[in-house]
Formats: sequence, structure tokens, C-alpha cells
Amino acid sequence: MRPRPSLESTVFPLAFRAWSTAVFSLALCSTYVAQAQTSWITPDAIYTQGGAGTEVRSLGIGITWDVPWQRSTSWGLLTSHLDFSLGGWRTTGVDTFNGRRTVTQIGLTPVFRLWLQDSSKYFLEAGIGTNIISPHYQNREKRFSTSFNFGDHIAIGLRFGPNGRDELTLRLQHFSNAGIKHPNPGENFIQVRYLRRL
Repeated sequence: MRPRPSLESTVFPLAFRAWSTAVFSLALCSTYVAQAQTSWITPDAIYTQGGAGTEVRSLGIGITWDVPWQRSTSWGLLTSHLDFSLGGWRTTGVDTFNGRRTVTQIGLTPVFRLWLQDSSKYFLEAGIGTNIISPHYQNREKRFSTSFNFGDHIAIGLRFGPNGRDELTLRLQHFSNAGIKHPNPGENFIQVRYLRRL
């Protein structure tokens, strides 16, 4: 029989991740509300993206809001934005969702972006946010036990086009519930995103 995880190995990492995500999100939202010069309802960009994981494909759309905060570092300029996403996942395996093969994903993610030194085109970014995935995701190899999941990603991107309004990003994104409930196998996606600034 497999030993059950200890309290220290499950509750404490979960609490830290949830706490750090909440603090990060609230700090960015507070900064945005305090400093924004235009309506927070109006997004700064729209995007579409596609991706693939283990026996699953994803397609999504979303909007982003720039956070009026930046900081110069020895690596380049650090900026931030909020990302709202709406997507669908479709398993390429057998029917697993009580006859359904698709789930819906809704997420909100604070993101840090590093514009590489002496460049207004190339950037790196990372973020961690919260997501609702419904119904519970499942394929032949994996089964999620919760609809609530964290989503974190790293990415590399290029800004191009007239006035730098277009972006193309290669992303690696991971979804899991951080041990809230088991099983918690997680799912990884490789994604390509196209974004257009408004």
C-alpha cells in the first residue's frame, strides 16, 4: 500500500502557493487600479492560441490589460500585465467525460515580462494564476479531481508589425491543483499564441 502524504508535504506547499498567488494578484490589481489613466474595462490586447499536451489539444482566446508598472534591471526592462483566457480542451483519446470529449477552461493570470536588454522586440515572460476547468479533465492516462486549478507558464516571444502591435509567443504551460485533492497528475501544454494590440 502506498503511504499517504504527510501534512507537511501537502498542506504547507499548497498554502504557500495559494498565498503567494493571491498576494501577487492583489498587488498587481491594486497597482493597476491606483495608476490606470483609462477605464480598466477596456483591454489593451486580444489574442488567440493553440496547444497540445498528452492526448489533448487546446484552442483559446483571451484579452490582456497592461499594468502601469515597470522596472529597469541589468537584464532589461521588466513590465507586467493581467491575462484573461477562455479555452477549450479536447482529448484525442476515447470518450471520457460521460460521453463528452471536451472541457472548458477559464483563467486569470498576472504575468511578468522581461524585455531583453537593448531590444524592443524580444521578451521572456512568466506567470501563475487561477483557473476553472469544467467538467473535471480526464483522458486515458490522467484524471483531475478538481475544477479549480493553478496555471503557470514560461514563454519566449517576438513583437513585430507596424508600431509593434503584433506578437508571436511560444509558451510552456502547466495546470494542476497544487495538492488540494488527489489524484493531481497535472497537464502540460506547448502553445503558440498570436496577440494583437488594440
